[in-house]
Amino acid sequence: MKKWVILLACTTLLFAGLWLYESADPFDTQRMEELCQKEAESAAEAFQTYQQFRESNRNEGEYWGAVSRFHTFKELVLTLYGNRWKESIYPDADGVYSFMIFRPELVQEHLEEVVAALEIVGEDWTAPEARRALSQLSYDLQYVWK
Repeated sequence: MKKWVILLACTTLLFAGLWLYESADPFDTQRMEELCQKEAESAAEAFQTYQQFRESNRNEGEYWGAVSRFHTFKELVLTLYGNRWKESIYPDADGVYSFMIFRPELVQEHLEEVVAALEIVGEDWTAPEARRALSQLSYDLQYVWK
């Protein structure tokens, strides 16, 4: 009888521990989505600022700061979606980011279109329009404007 009581107590503790482990949400999805939205808005604002002062200022540091903010947004999306990243806006954002890094002159040449796409993303990065805007921008950078 004593063995059964000990076995029952151990089993109860094991399941209680597993239940507590599963019920605790160390990854706050809502908070990550809010961060993604803020970074999308921040990237759009940074590119708008760069566009406004590009002619008079000629400070390339502002361009790279805007690229950095876009990179932060892109990586937050990857963190949020994990293995399901192909379902998200991440592939399109990654394509645009590659051009921002490796072909900055092309991105700067078409800055008006980049800002327009990022404004859509900054409004609501989860909307289908945001993914379409980045997908079109990535396509144009790769095939149309090369």
